Amino acid sequence: MRTKLSFKFIFISVLVIIVVMIGVAVSVVNLERKTLLEKAEKTKEVLLAEKNAKTEILLNNLISKGEGLISFIAQIAPESIRTFDFARIDGYVSEICKDKEVLYAACYDKDGKVLTLGEVLDPSDDILELKKKCIDKYGVDYGTVKIGLTKKYLKQALAKTDAGINKVISQTEKETNLALKRVFRRILTLFIIGILILSIVLHFAFDRMVIKPIYRVSGTLNDIAKGNFHKRIEIKTHDEIGGLAAAFNKMAEDLQKTTVSRDELAHEVNKRKRTEEELKKYRSHLEEMIEQRTKELQDAQEELVKREKLSVLGRLTAIVSHDLRNPLGVIRSSAYYLETKLKNADGKITKHLKRIEEKVIHCVSIVNELLEYNRGQPPDTTMMELNPWIETVLDDVEIPAQVTMARELSPDISKFPFDKEKLRRVVVNLVENAIQAVNARQENWNEDRGPYQPEVILNTSLVENGVCIEVKDNGIGMDEETAGRAFEPLFTTKARGSGLGLAIVLKIVKEHGGSVSLNSELGRGTKATVVIPIKNREAIL
Repeated sequence: MRTKLSFKFIFISVLVIIVVMIGVAVSVVNLERKTLLEKAEKTKEVLLAEKNAKTEILLNNLISKGEGLISFIAQIAPESIRTFDFARIDGYVSEICKDKEVLYAACYDKDGKVLTLGEVLDPSDDILELKKKCIDKYGVDYGTVKIGLTKKYLKQALAKTDAGINKVISQTEKETNLALKRVFRRILTLFIIGILILSIVLHFAFDRMVIKPIYRVSGTLNDIAKGNFHKRIEIKTHDEIGGLAAAFNKMAEDLQKTTVSRDELAHEVNKRKRTEEELKKYRSHLEEMIEQRTKELQDAQEELVKREKLSVLGRLTAIVSHDLRNPLGVIRSSAYYLETKLKNADGKITKHLKRIEEKVIHCVSIVNELLEYNRGQPPDTTMMELNPWIETVLDDVEIPAQVTMARELSPDISKFPFDKEKLRRVVVNLVENAIQAVNARQENWNEDRGPYQPEVILNTSLVENGVCIEVKDNGIGMDEETAGRAFEPLFTTKARGSGLGLAIVLKIVKEHGGSVSLNSELGRGTKATVVIPIKNREAIL
C-alpha cells in the first residue's frame, strides 16, 4: 500500500513541476519579447528623428545657397540695368545656371519686364523659388531677381537616408526575431534538461523502491533453488514486497532443516572432486615443467657448444696467423722459384709444382677466412652505384663454360653507401657456392632424365627496407637441417670446405645492419637473399 502511495505522490509532483516550468517558460518568453520590441521601437524613433533633423539641415543648406546666389545677382544688377549692360547680367546668370541645383535665374525691371533669363527646366522637379528686390545703395528700385532651385538632389539624399533607416529597422527586426528564437531555444533546452532530471529522479526512485527489492528476492530465490537453503532475503521495507520476502525466508528455513544431511554428503563429494581435479592439474603442470626445463637445458648446451667453437676458432686463428702464414709464403715463393728454374722440365714436374701452388693458395684462403671472421672492424662505406660494381665483381669470378650466369639488375637503384671490399666477399662467396652446387648436381646427373643446364641468377632490386641482392641456382639444394645450420661457423658438408664462408657472409651483412636468409629445397636449388637497409630510402631513387 505504501508503494502505491509513493508512486502517486511522485507522479503528481512531476506533473506539477512540469506545469510550473511550462508557465515560467511562457512568461519568460513573453517578457523577453516585450523588451525586445520596445527596444526596436525606440531604435526606430531615434532613426526617424535623425532623418527629420537631416532633412531640415539639407533644406536650410539649399535655402542658404539660393539666398547667396540671389544676393549676388541683386547686388550687381542695379549698376548693369542703369548702364544697360545686360550682357554682364546674362553672363552671371548663365554661370549660376551651370550649378546642377539651379533650374532657372531671371532679372526683371520694376515694371516686370524680363531683362535676362537663364533656365534649365525639368517639369518633374520640385522647385524652391526665391526672389529679391534690386535696390542700389541710394535706395533706388531697379527691379526684381528670381532664382529657382530643385529639390531633387535633396530628395535623393533623403531617399538614401530612408533606405539606410529601413535597412537598420529590418536588421533590428531580424535580430529581435533571432533573439526571441535563442531565448525560446534556451528555455526549451532548460525544459528538456528539467524533464531529463525529473526522469532520472523518477527512475532512481522506482529502482530503489521496486526494482532492487525484486532483484534481491529473485537472486535469493535462485540461490535457494540451487540448494543454498541458508540464504535469506534482506527485508528493508514493510510493504507488499517486504511481506513477500518474509514468506520466502520462512520457506527457506523450513527447507534447510530437511536438507542438512544431503548438503553434507554433497559437500564431501564436491571436496573429493576438487582434490582429484587439483591432482590432475598438478600432473599436467609437472609434465609441462619437465618439457620446459629440458628445452632450456638443450638451449644452454647448444649455446655452450657454440661458445666453445668460437673460443677454439679464436685460438686457432691466432695459431694459424702466427705459425702458418709465413711458412706458406715461403713455400709459395720456393715453388715459383723452382718453376722459373725448371721451365724445360717434363710435364710431371710442372704438374706437381702447380699442385703445390694450388694447395698453398687454398691454405692461404682458409687463413684469410679465419682472420676475416675474427676481425671486428666496422665497414668502411663509400657512396657508389651498386649495379656497375656488381658487374665488375662478376667479371672477376671464374665461371665455368657449362654454367649459365644470368644478371638481372634493377635500373631503379642509384648510389648508396656500402663497404665495397667486404660486400665483394659476400657476392663472390654466394656466387661460388651456387656454381659449386650446380657443378655437383651436373656431376651426379643421370642423362636418362633429360638434359640439365646449370644456371645461376643474380638479381638486384629495391625493397621496402633497402636494397636486395639475390643469388639463385638450380643446383643440388639442401635439406631443412643443413639449411638451418648453414651459417654456423666451422659447419660444412664439403670435403674441402672450411665452414666459414656463409658465417663470414652473415657477419659482413650484420655489420651493414642487414639480414641474410636461405631458401633451399633438396634436389631443386637454393636462393640466398641479402638485404642491406638504407636509412634514407629517397637517396637511392
